[in-house]
Amino acid sequence: NVRSIKRAANDSLYILTLSGSLFTFDGKSGKFANKRVIGVSSHFTSAGYCLWPSRDASLWLGMNAGGLFHYLPKTGALLNFPHPSREISKWVLDIEEDASRHSLWCGTWQCGLQRFDLRQRRFYAANNSILLHTSGKKPTIFCIDVDGHGDLWLGTYGDGLLHFEPDSERTESFTIRDGLPANVIYSMVCDDDRRLWLGTTKGLALFNPATQSVKNYSVRDGLQGMEFNVGAAAKTPQGELLFGGPNGFNLIEQKHTVNIRPPQIALKQVQVFGKTRSVSEDYEHSRLLTFSYKETFISLVFAVLHFKDPERNRLKYRIVNLSDEWISLGRGREISLTQAKSGIYHIELLAANSDGVWMPKPYRLTVRITPPFWKRSWFFIGVGLALAGMVGGVVALNLHRRLEIQRIKERERDEMRQRMARDFHDVVGSRLTKITMISHLLQNTLRSAAAKERLSRLIVHADAIYSEMHDFIRGINAGRNTLYDLAAQVIDAGREMFDDGDISFEAEAIRDDYHKIDLPFDCRINLLRIFKEAMHNSLKHSGASKVFFRCQLNAHNITLQICDDGRGFDESALTRVNGLQNMKKRCSEIGAELVIDAKKGQGVCISVSLNLL
Repeated sequence: NVRSIKRAANDSLYILTLSGSLFTFDGKSGKFANKRVIGVSSHFTSAGYCLWPSRDASLWLGMNAGGLFHYLPKTGALLNFPHPSREISKWVLDIEEDASRHSLWCGTWQCGLQRFDLRQRRFYAANNSILLHTSGKKPTIFCIDVDGHGDLWLGTYGDGLLHFEPDSERTESFTIRDGLPANVIYSMVCDDDRRLWLGTTKGLALFNPATQSVKNYSVRDGLQGMEFNVGAAAKTPQGELLFGGPNGFNLIEQKHTVNIRPPQIALKQVQVFGKTRSVSEDYEHSRLLTFSYKETFISLVFAVLHFKDPERNRLKYRIVNLSDEWISLGRGREISLTQAKSGIYHIELLAANSDGVWMPKPYRLTVRITPPFWKRSWFFIGVGLALAGMVGGVVALNLHRRLEIQRIKERERDEMRQRMARDFHDVVGSRLTKITMISHLLQNTLRSAAAKERLSRLIVHADAIYSEMHDFIRGINAGRNTLYDLAAQVIDAGREMFDDGDISFEAEAIRDDYHKIDLPFDCRINLLRIFKEAMHNSLKHSGASKVFFRCQLNAHNITLQICDDGRGFDESALTRVNGLQNMKKRCSEIGAELVIDAKKGQGVCISVSLNLL
């Protein structure tokens, strides 16, 4: 008939029995001592229910008739503090000290929560109007816990778990609707993580105040039974939790309360129209299931492999290419695919054990539903080829005619272009030749040096126009549109330009395969202008003794380069840069890259790179 056991300051134990007897048990000697019968007086017989060791080594005891008692072990004095109101029950079921308020909280039978002021030695009733039953009666409170914020957690008879804030007198309740196994809570212990362990009439519950989540334990988890006794709960100095019931007690190690090993998933059965179908031998390797479009009702049955409490294992899934949301099956194990369209479906599953520990990675499988023949690729290809063959003949005939017409037009354009070039050369060339000849004759007859100088410049300009016209006509000539022709034009221009001077001109040999590289008209003209400008600059400004030209072809990239060994220049210090700006503009127009490597006293190298693709 032991109702309450508490540890004293000297590590001995105080034991209160239902008969109202108080014992002291010495753990070192293993003997009981100081028996004191508290619950018998000339006025009443009181049964013991709870006790609380005070900070001053005295004891507070709760009885079922006398209410609250204060026992002083040093003097043996026993003081009784019954509630002054006759309406308040004198049956005290649990006591919890609230040091911040210098009070004792007392849970009573059908009279709710009472506060006893330790300094004034009197009772003050808590606001029990918000702790009422729906019937209007005040709750019976079996157990109390004061948390670190000074709030109270109350285990009740039929009203579940109550959260009471004394300062605001606000109350919040948690019942079976919130996940508790029962609304009768006989005992309560707070663990090191400030979670509440509740002994109920239907198993053990773990309530987390921070998240308001509940985890329930049953005989499948090793409980002595589904019911626990009033007040039969304690926490050892080592942090172990003890809960007693009719069939013994449970010892709970806090660090071992959650099984962290996640479950595994296995495909158990495949059904089509309710009939079981065998799974191919390579399924575990391929994780692929194939069905026909005619099989419109498919069921996949899975097993969740974790044997602590298999009935409480949970499963959820999602079809990745349809939705990112997980669909919970709870304790179900079957996924149904009904009227699924042909295609490929990637399914992911996650399972959790009875402690809510989920698999870190999903179980994946692929379901392929083959389409009918008229939706298969080979059917579309066949129909497409047939249509292509029918249309292709007509298109090919029209294309042949168009190409023939285009070839005729191109031939006519080439002939016209060459005829225009010949006419232009004959007319303009002959005129320029006459201008040059007359200028030479006049130069011999003039005596004025200034007039001779002007006439000499006229001859130079006429020769330059003739040379430019000659290059232009070569450019539009349909038979001279290759890289070989461009390189030859640059070399010819260089030899002509440097022939009579002190600068020697050399060129790398032109490869025969340059004949195979066709260049567009604008590209040839711009490249020719760039390198004639570069050679002119070398002749006029470089003071070089040698100029060298090379042309290189690498894969689809051509590079043309001209270098001299002259005095070089600092590009940033130039005041007149029209020639360089023209080079850059021409390269930009044809999509080429221009690189000028010029250092004072080290000559100049000008490179132009062009991608032929």
